[in-house]
Amino acid sequence: MKLEMYYDYACPYCLTGHEYLLDVLKEYPGVEMVWLPCEAHPRPEVYGRYSDLCARGMYLAADLGVDLMAYHNLMYKVALAKQVDIMDAAALAEALKELAEPSKLAEGLSGDKYVDVLDENNTQVWDVHDCPAVPSFRNAETGALLKSVPGVGVTKEQLADFIKGGLVK
Repeated sequence: MKLEMYYDYACPYCLTGHEYLLDVLKEYPGVEMVWLPCEAHPRPEVYGRYSDLCARGMYLAADLGVDLMAYHNLMYKVALAKQVDIMDAAALAEALKELAEPSKLAEGLSGDKYVDVLDENNTQVWDVHDCPAVPSFRNAETGALLKSVPGVGVTKEQLADFIKGGLVK
């Protein structure tokens, strides 16, 4: 099974969904993950802090050979717990210095690299799949969706049932 996860690093429900996912995947080691960072509040929606640099940073980290699980774990901390300006490329790069050289991260995030990928992820989760919130999950093989409930997210049981159901042929 190829499982897609749409999520926003600045969303506490996404962090919980991510933790549930990692726990559930221990029972299903054959599931292939496709990480699709998006924005819970994409521009031009008026919102406090935009997380576009966090999402684009995942693709940059992958290109730089950074372990994505390490990136996910640190980015959730940076976006949700630490007092880091996630809308400033230099500040974000400095906060991620244990993963990669800050100058490479800042340079990669300062332009418009990966904007098209992020825009496509936003289009898929909000317009094509009509998800009301993130985290939301999609079985890439069947097209089945597990949509998050706004202000609630998904439960660990829902996620486990979704994965199990996608593996049953």
